[in-house]
Amino acid sequence: MPLLDQLRASLCFFDLKPLFLVVAGNHMHGFQVPDPVVRVPGCHRTALEASLGTGANRELLEVELAVAGMDVRVRSESRRRAATRIRALDIEFIEALHSPLVIVGEEEVWKLREVASGFLTRDLQRAYLERARSALSVLERRKTHGVTDVLFLYRALLSGIHVMETGRMEVDIRVLLREYDLPFLVELVRRPDRPPVVGDPARMGFLLTESEALFDRLERAGRATPLPAEPVLAGALTSWLAEAT
Repeated sequence: MPLLDQLRASLCFFDLKPLFLVVAGNHMHGFQVPDPVVRVPGCHRTALEASLGTGANRELLEVELAVAGMDVRVRSESRRRAATRIRALDIEFIEALHSPLVIVGEEEVWKLREVASGFLTRDLQRAYLERARSALSVLERRKTHGVTDVLFLYRALLSGIHVMETGRMEVDIRVLLREYDLPFLVELVRRPDRPPVVGDPARMGFLLTESEALFDRLERAGRATPLPAEPVLAGALTSWLAEAT
């Protein structure tokens, strides 16, 4: 049974009343990762029933369960908390909204993506540069380099470039590689065994050199971005927040 179907079947036993739940974290980027933890953020309706141990509304609900040998960690937030994270340009939350793996509530996810698009600003360039530099630092410190380490670096760079150039978020590296024509990474995405890259120093040097060009492109994209300096759709978020639960 596919992962999403297994998650849907398992989560139906919990009274989450979700508006949406998505797979985020390492698993949402379009390449396999050796991570036994599946992170499932989402948003729930405000009224949570006594079956959860409370009769009152709760702003945050966290549930852990085992699915197919994996540790699934659900973190569901109220509309108010979700709205706060969008207003703060919380890159982790906004990327999760754009996960290609929607467990439940696809219509609601699409609606909130549109709302969140009005809060995307030029400040995202700095956030993605910091994330990419952090990933590069990990590669430079380690004596061995897994394929996943390399893909994390490229995914951060390509997502940053994409949003700065187009104004739209994209977190799936398979989509990004097709759009930016980087065939030398396609093999790394397809290989499930995650072999170390350091076994071929020349190849590793090539990958790092190619990343330098993308750092430069992200810098240039930030200077020419169509994204505004300030949010432009604050009213849409207010309307979503006021919708009946």
